[in-house]
Amino acid sequence: MPTRRYQPLYQDGKRDKAKRFRDTHTNTIVSYRKYIKITEGVSPEEKAVQRAKAGKAKPGKTYKRYLERKAKKEKKPKVQPPKRTPYTTDRFRIVDRVKDKDHVNLYQLVVTAIFRKVGTGQKAVARGYSTLTHSRYVTPPRYGTDYYYRRRAEALRHAKAQVLSTHAGMSGEWVVQEVTDEFWLRH
Repeated sequence: MPTRRYQPLYQDGKRDKAKRFRDTHTNTIVSYRKYIKITEGVSPEEKAVQRAKAGKAKPGKTYKRYLERKAKKEKKPKVQPPKRTPYTTDRFRIVDRVKDKDHVNLYQLVVTAIFRKVGTGQKAVARGYSTLTHSRYVTPPRYGTDYYYRRRAEALRHAKAQVLSTHAGMSGEWVVQEVTDEFWLRH
């Protein structure tokens, strides 16, 4: 007959007070809780909750703690990811900064965004600017191109840096909740 892998631990001929087991393969001591998890696949707490849900036992303090944790988790507000609205070309406008005949066709993306602090939900609005585009662009870069997204990321980083500088000393992460306005500034 093969020996059992886990055998009850005895000290001075008496069963251990903590109901620990000895692993015969590795010769280590295993707690009762870990023994239940290994042999039955669930923790003693999960077993108590399952028994109470099935009506096999009265709800005890373990089941009540489980309900409290569940209620607390449901009560906690879930952080929603920022809304992404598709931007069409009709939402963009081009603003001339210098009214001169000698334009060199340089464009700069200006983005106004609402930032939200992850922990507290505090909001801040900031405007950011991208670097100037290359002079080969007669019109601003088209929406949806990689070049456009790089400029937009730069402008958002610039706006986030402004939020961080105005809220200096406050720990927490600021994320973009919504982009309210963006336009090309022609230099």
